[in-house]
Amino acid sequence: MTKLIVVGGRDRKPKPKPGEGPQHDAGVIISVDVESGEIEPCVLDNTIPQFLHDKTQVGTVYKAATITPDIAYICSTTEIIEYDPETWQPRCRITHPLFNDLHHVLPSHDGHLYVANTGLDRVLKIDNNGELLEVLATGEESLQRTIDADVDYRQIASTKPHFVHPNFVFYVGETLYCTRFNQKDAIAVSGDGGRFNIEEGNVHDGVVHNGKVYFTCTNGRVVCFDLATQQKLLSIDLNQLIQENRPLGWCRSVAVIDDERLAVGFSRLRPTKFKENIDWVTNRLGIDKGVIPKPSRLSIVNMRTLEVEKDICLESADMHAIFSVHRFR
Repeated sequence: MTKLIVVGGRDRKPKPKPGEGPQHDAGVIISVDVESGEIEPCVLDNTIPQFLHDKTQVGTVYKAATITPDIAYICSTTEIIEYDPETWQPRCRITHPLFNDLHHVLPSHDGHLYVANTGLDRVLKIDNNGELLEVLATGEESLQRTIDADVDYRQIASTKPHFVHPNFVFYVGETLYCTRFNQKDAIAVSGDGGRFNIEEGNVHDGVVHNGKVYFTCTNGRVVCFDLATQQKLLSIDLNQLIQENRPLGWCRSVAVIDDERLAVGFSRLRPTKFKENIDWVTNRLGIDKGVIPKPSRLSIVNMRTLEVEKDICLESADMHAIFSVHRFR
Protein backbone atom coordinates (compact mmCIF):
# COMPACT_ATOMS: atom_id res chain seq x y z
CA MET A 1 0.00 0.00 0.00
CA THR A 2 1.34 3.42 -1.01
CA LYS A 3 0.13 6.11 1.35
CA LEU A 4 0.14 9.84 0.60
CA ILE A 5 -0.59 12.66 3.01
CA VAL A 6 -2.26 15.69 1.39
CA VAL A 7 -2.34 19.11 3.08
CA GLY A 8 -4.63 21.98 2.12
CA GLY A 9 -7.91 23.67 2.89
CA ARG A 10 -11.70 23.69 2.69
CA ASP A 11 -13.61 26.31 0.68
CA ARG A 12 -16.08 28.59 2.38
CA LYS A 13 -19.72 27.96 1.56
CA PRO A 14 -21.35 29.79 -0.01
CA LYS A 15 -18.39 30.96 -2.06
CA PRO A 16 -17.56 34.59 -1.24
CA LYS A 17 -17.36 37.12 -4.02
CA PRO A 18 -13.98 38.81 -4.60
CA GLY A 19 -13.26 41.17 -1.73
CA GLU A 20 -15.92 39.63 0.53
CA GLY A 21 -13.68 37.70 2.88
CA PRO A 22 -11.36 34.71 2.72
CA GLN A 23 -11.84 31.86 0.24
CA HIS A 24 -11.17 29.13 2.84
CA ASP A 25 -12.44 28.42 6.35
CA ALA A 26 -10.51 25.32 7.52
CA GLY A 27 -7.18 23.58 7.24
CA VAL A 28 -7.48 19.97 6.06
CA ILE A 29 -5.13 16.96 6.15
CA ILE A 30 -6.10 13.65 4.56
CA SER A 31 -4.49 10.30 3.82
CA VAL A 32 -4.85 8.80 0.32
CA ASP A 33 -4.17 5.22 -0.78
CA VAL A 34 -2.68 5.52 -4.28
CA GLU A 35 -3.74 2.08 -5.45
CA SER A 36 -7.35 2.04 -4.21
CA GLY A 37 -8.04 5.78 -4.14
CA GLU A 38 -9.42 5.39 -0.60
CA ILE A 39 -9.35 8.62 1.41
CA GLU A 40 -9.07 8.85 5.18
CA PRO A 41 -9.56 12.17 7.01
CA CYS A 42 -6.80 13.11 9.45
CA VAL A 43 -7.39 16.74 10.49
CA LEU A 44 -10.03 19.40 9.93
CA ASP A 45 -9.04 22.58 11.76
CA ASN A 46 -11.43 25.53 11.65
CA THR A 47 -10.17 27.18 14.82
CA ILE A 48 -9.54 30.91 14.80
CA PRO A 49 -6.49 32.04 16.79
CA GLN A 50 -7.18 34.48 19.60
CA PHE A 51 -5.24 37.24 17.85
CA LEU A 52 -7.60 36.97 14.83
CA HIS A 53 -11.00 36.80 16.49
CA ASP A 54 -12.13 40.18 15.14
CA LYS A 55 -10.29 39.89 11.81
CA THR A 56 -12.88 38.28 9.55
CA GLN A 57 -10.82 38.87 6.40
CA VAL A 58 -8.08 36.42 7.47
CA GLY A 59 -9.12 32.84 6.72
CA THR A 60 -7.98 29.46 8.01
CA VAL A 61 -6.19 27.20 5.52
CA TYR A 62 -3.18 24.90 5.71
CA LYS A 63 -0.29 25.63 3.34
CA ALA A 64 2.74 23.50 2.40
CA ALA A 65 4.14 21.21 5.09
CA THR A 66 7.15 19.09 5.97
CA ILE A 67 6.30 15.65 7.34
CA THR A 68 8.88 13.52 9.13
CA PRO A 69 8.31 10.15 10.84
CA ASP A 70 8.13 11.92 14.21
CA ILE A 71 6.62 15.35 13.55
CA ALA A 72 4.35 16.85 10.89
CA TYR A 73 5.24 20.53 10.53
CA ILE A 74 2.18 22.34 9.15
CA CYS A 75 1.74 26.04 8.51
CA SER A 76 -1.45 28.05 8.27
CA THR A 77 -1.42 31.65 7.08
CA THR A 78 -0.41 32.87 10.56
CA GLU A 79 0.83 29.85 12.56
CA ILE A 80 3.06 26.80 12.58
CA ILE A 81 1.32 23.75 14.03
CA GLU A 82 3.26 20.62 14.94
CA TYR A 83 1.30 17.36 14.79
CA ASP A 84 2.01 13.77 15.76
CA PRO A 85 1.80 12.04 12.33
CA GLU A 86 0.57 8.79 13.91
CA THR A 87 -2.38 10.19 15.85
CA TRP A 88 -2.72 13.62 14.20
CA GLN A 89 -3.01 15.24 17.59
CA PRO A 90 -1.49 18.74 17.77
CA ARG A 91 1.65 19.10 19.90
CA CYS A 92 2.16 22.86 19.79
CA ARG A 93 1.33 26.05 17.93
CA ILE A 94 3.92 28.71 17.12
CA THR A 95 3.26 32.23 15.89
CA HIS A 96 4.94 35.61 15.50
CA PRO A 97 3.63 39.10 14.59
CA LEU A 98 5.57 38.98 11.30
CA PHE A 99 3.67 35.89 10.09
CA ASN A 100 1.64 36.93 7.05
CA ASP A 101 0.50 34.43 4.43
CA LEU A 102 2.96 31.69 5.32
CA HIS A 103 3.37 29.17 2.49
CA HIS A 104 5.81 26.52 3.74
CA VAL A 105 7.64 25.42 6.89
CA LEU A 106 10.90 23.44 6.97
CA PRO A 107 13.00 22.28 9.96
CA SER A 108 16.48 23.79 9.82
CA HIS A 109 19.64 21.73 10.16
CA ASP A 110 20.31 23.30 13.56
CA GLY A 111 16.96 22.46 15.15
CA HIS A 112 14.94 25.58 14.35
CA LEU A 113 12.36 26.33 11.64
CA TYR A 114 12.36 28.21 8.34
CA VAL A 115 9.12 29.61 6.92
CA ALA A 116 8.40 31.04 3.50
CA ASN A 117 6.64 34.25 4.49
CA THR A 118 4.89 35.20 1.26
CA GLY A 119 3.19 38.29 2.65
CA LEU A 120 6.51 39.96 3.47
CA ASP A 121 8.51 38.49 0.55
CA ARG A 122 10.98 37.00 3.03
CA VAL A 123 12.13 33.74 4.58
CA LEU A 124 12.07 33.79 8.39
CA LYS A 125 14.03 31.63 10.80
CA ILE A 126 12.25 31.05 14.09
CA ASP A 127 12.70 28.85 17.14
CA ASN A 128 10.13 26.58 18.77
CA ASN A 129 9.22 29.28 21.28
CA GLY A 130 8.26 31.72 18.54
CA GLU A 131 11.44 33.79 18.85
CA LEU A 132 12.54 35.38 15.58
CA LEU A 133 16.14 34.44 14.81
CA GLU A 134 16.73 35.73 11.29
CA VAL A 135 15.03 37.53 8.39
CA LEU A 136 16.33 36.50 4.97
CA ALA A 137 15.79 38.49 1.79
CA THR A 138 14.59 36.56 -1.24
CA GLY A 139 16.59 38.58 -3.75
CA GLU A 140 16.93 42.29 -4.37
CA GLU A 141 13.28 42.48 -5.39
CA SER A 142 12.13 41.60 -1.88
CA LEU A 143 13.85 44.65 -0.42
CA GLN A 144 11.23 46.84 -2.06
CA ARG A 145 8.97 45.81 0.82
CA THR A 146 9.91 47.41 4.11
CA ILE A 147 9.03 45.70 7.39
CA ASP A 148 7.73 47.64 10.37
CA ALA A 149 8.60 45.87 13.63
CA ASP A 150 5.68 47.59 15.38
CA VAL A 151 3.02 46.12 13.06
CA ASP A 152 1.19 42.83 13.72
CA TYR A 153 1.14 41.52 10.16
CA ARG A 154 -0.98 38.52 11.15
CA GLN A 155 -3.98 40.85 11.26
CA ILE A 156 -3.49 42.17 7.73
CA ALA A 157 -5.51 40.18 5.20
CA SER A 158 -3.29 40.98 2.20
CA THR A 159 -0.03 42.77 1.50
CA LYS A 160 -0.36 42.44 -2.28
CA PRO A 161 1.21 43.11 -4.66
CA HIS A 162 4.02 40.68 -3.88
CA PHE A 163 7.39 41.51 -5.40
CA VAL A 164 8.70 37.94 -5.17
CA HIS A 165 5.99 35.68 -3.70
CA PRO A 166 8.32 33.07 -2.11
CA ASN A 167 6.46 29.76 -1.84
CA PHE A 168 8.72 26.95 -0.70
CA VAL A 169 12.09 26.38 1.00
CA PHE A 170 14.49 23.46 0.59
CA TYR A 171 18.10 22.52 1.24
CA VAL A 172 20.82 21.69 -1.25
CA GLY A 173 23.51 20.41 1.11
CA GLU A 174 23.91 23.17 3.71
CA THR A 175 22.50 25.90 1.46
CA LEU A 176 18.89 27.02 1.83
CA TYR A 177 16.91 27.82 -1.32
CA CYS A 178 13.46 29.30 -1.87
CA THR A 179 11.19 29.16 -4.88
CA ARG A 180 10.12 32.51 -6.32
CA PHE A 181 6.73 32.59 -8.02
CA ASN A 182 7.14 35.87 -9.86
CA GLN A 183 10.72 35.28 -11.01
CA LYS A 184 10.04 31.66 -12.11
CA ASP A 185 13.13 30.36 -10.33
CA ALA A 186 14.63 29.16 -7.05
CA ILE A 187 17.60 30.94 -5.49
CA ALA A 188 19.93 30.48 -2.53
CA VAL A 189 18.92 32.66 0.42
CA SER A 190 21.62 31.49 2.85
CA GLY A 191 25.12 30.26 2.13
CA ASP A 192 26.71 30.07 -1.30
CA GLY A 193 24.60 28.73 -4.12
CA GLY A 194 23.31 29.32 -7.58
CA ARG A 195 19.92 29.54 -9.21
CA PHE A 196 17.48 27.05 -10.66
CA ASN A 197 15.97 28.80 -13.67
CA ILE A 198 12.59 27.11 -14.08
CA GLU A 199 11.22 29.35 -16.89
CA GLU A 200 8.23 27.15 -17.83
CA GLY A 201 5.84 28.90 -15.46
CA ASN A 202 5.23 30.46 -12.04
CA VAL A 203 6.90 28.05 -9.66
CA HIS A 204 5.43 26.75 -6.41
CA ASP A 205 7.18 23.88 -4.61
CA GLY A 206 10.67 22.45 -4.85
CA VAL A 207 10.72 18.87 -3.53
CA VAL A 208 14.11 17.20 -3.07
CA HIS A 209 14.38 13.44 -3.69
CA ASN A 210 17.40 11.24 -4.42
CA GLY A 211 19.72 13.98 -5.67
CA LYS A 212 17.04 15.75 -7.69
CA VAL A 213 14.60 18.58 -7.09
CA TYR A 214 11.09 18.57 -8.57
CA PHE A 215 9.27 21.86 -9.14
CA THR A 216 5.61 22.44 -9.96
CA CYS A 217 4.46 25.42 -12.00
CA THR A 218 0.90 26.59 -11.51
CA ASN A 219 0.23 26.37 -15.26
CA GLY A 220 0.45 22.56 -15.17
CA ARG A 221 4.12 21.79 -15.62
CA VAL A 222 6.55 19.68 -13.57
CA VAL A 223 10.27 20.35 -13.98
CA CYS A 224 13.13 18.30 -12.51
CA PHE A 225 16.76 19.38 -11.98
CA ASP A 226 19.93 17.63 -10.89
CA LEU A 227 20.92 19.09 -7.50
CA ALA A 228 24.67 18.85 -8.06
CA THR A 229 24.85 20.37 -11.54
CA GLN A 230 21.61 22.43 -11.49
CA GLN A 231 20.94 21.10 -14.98
CA LYS A 232 17.38 20.44 -16.12
CA LEU A 233 16.65 16.72 -16.45
CA LEU A 234 12.94 16.57 -17.17
CA SER A 235 10.06 18.85 -18.12
CA ILE A 236 6.50 17.49 -18.27
CA ASP A 237 3.62 19.58 -19.61
CA LEU A 238 0.49 18.02 -18.15
CA ASN A 239 -1.65 20.15 -20.43
CA GLN A 240 -0.24 18.17 -23.35
CA LEU A 241 -0.74 14.83 -21.58
CA ILE A 242 -4.33 15.46 -20.56
CA GLN A 243 -5.42 17.59 -23.56
CA GLU A 244 -8.69 18.99 -22.28
CA ASN A 245 -10.21 22.16 -23.67
CA ARG A 246 -10.46 23.67 -20.23
CA PRO A 247 -7.92 24.69 -17.56
CA LEU A 248 -6.54 21.78 -15.53
CA GLY A 249 -6.63 23.76 -12.28
CA TRP A 250 -3.97 25.40 -10.13
CA CYS A 251 -1.01 22.99 -10.23
CA ARG A 252 0.66 23.07 -6.83
CA SER A 253 2.34 20.20 -4.95
CA VAL A 254 4.29 17.14 -6.04
CA ALA A 255 5.55 13.97 -4.39
CA VAL A 256 7.74 11.19 -5.77
CA ILE A 257 5.89 7.88 -5.35
CA ASP A 258 8.58 5.62 -6.81
CA ASP A 259 11.16 5.56 -9.62
CA GLU A 260 8.48 6.00 -12.27
CA ARG A 261 5.54 7.84 -10.72
CA LEU A 262 4.72 11.28 -9.36
CA ALA A 263 1.65 12.50 -7.51
CA VAL A 264 0.75 16.03 -8.65
CA GLY A 265 -1.89 18.17 -6.94
CA PHE A 266 -4.42 20.31 -8.79
CA SER A 267 -6.73 22.73 -6.99
CA ARG A 268 -10.08 23.67 -8.51
CA LEU A 269 -9.83 27.19 -9.90
CA ARG A 270 -11.88 29.72 -7.98
CA PRO A 271 -14.48 31.56 -10.09
CA THR A 272 -12.40 34.63 -10.95
CA LYS A 273 -9.32 32.60 -11.91
CA PHE A 274 -11.44 30.13 -13.87
CA LYS A 275 -13.06 32.95 -15.84
CA GLU A 276 -9.63 34.41 -16.66
CA ASN A 277 -8.38 31.01 -17.82
CA ILE A 278 -11.48 29.97 -19.75
CA ASP A 279 -11.68 33.34 -21.50
CA TRP A 280 -8.13 32.76 -22.73
CA VAL A 281 -8.94 29.21 -23.87
CA THR A 282 -12.17 30.35 -25.52
CA ASN A 283 -10.41 33.09 -27.46
CA ARG A 284 -7.67 30.73 -28.61
CA LEU A 285 -9.69 27.58 -29.32
CA GLY A 286 -13.24 28.79 -29.83
CA ILE A 287 -14.74 26.34 -27.32
CA ASP A 288 -18.00 26.68 -25.44
CA LYS A 289 -17.83 28.93 -22.37
CA GLY A 290 -20.30 26.69 -20.55
CA VAL A 291 -17.63 24.34 -19.20
CA ILE A 292 -17.06 23.89 -15.48
CA PRO A 293 -13.72 23.82 -13.69
CA LYS A 294 -12.06 20.48 -12.99
CA PRO A 295 -12.24 19.36 -9.33
CA SER A 296 -9.37 19.36 -6.85
CA ARG A 297 -7.50 16.10 -7.28
CA LEU A 298 -4.25 14.18 -7.37
CA SER A 299 -2.96 13.13 -10.77
CA ILE A 300 -0.72 10.05 -10.77
CA VAL A 301 1.83 10.71 -13.52
CA ASN A 302 4.15 8.11 -15.04
CA MET A 303 7.43 9.86 -15.88
CA ARG A 304 8.63 7.03 -18.12
CA THR A 305 5.54 6.58 -20.31
CA LEU A 306 4.39 10.21 -19.96
CA GLU A 307 0.87 9.15 -19.07
CA VAL A 308 -1.56 10.22 -16.38
CA GLU A 309 -2.41 6.82 -14.89
CA LYS A 310 -5.32 8.02 -12.77
CA ASP A 311 -6.95 11.01 -11.12
CA ILE A 312 -8.11 10.81 -7.49
CA CYS A 313 -10.75 13.44 -6.69
CA LEU A 314 -10.37 14.83 -3.16
CA GLU A 315 -13.39 17.09 -2.82
CA SER A 316 -15.49 14.49 -1.01
CA ALA A 317 -13.08 14.96 1.90
CA ASP A 318 -13.51 18.78 1.89
CA MET A 319 -10.10 19.16 0.27
CA HIS A 320 -10.55 22.05 -2.17
CA ALA A 321 -7.15 23.77 -2.09
CA ILE A 322 -4.10 21.49 -2.22
CA PHE A 323 -0.78 22.92 -1.01
CA SER A 324 1.46 19.92 -0.49
CA VAL A 325 1.52 16.14 -0.91
CA HIS A 326 3.87 13.73 0.86
CA ARG A 327 4.92 10.11 0.43
CA PHE A 328 4.33 8.60 3.88
CA ARG A 329 5.42 5.00 4.51
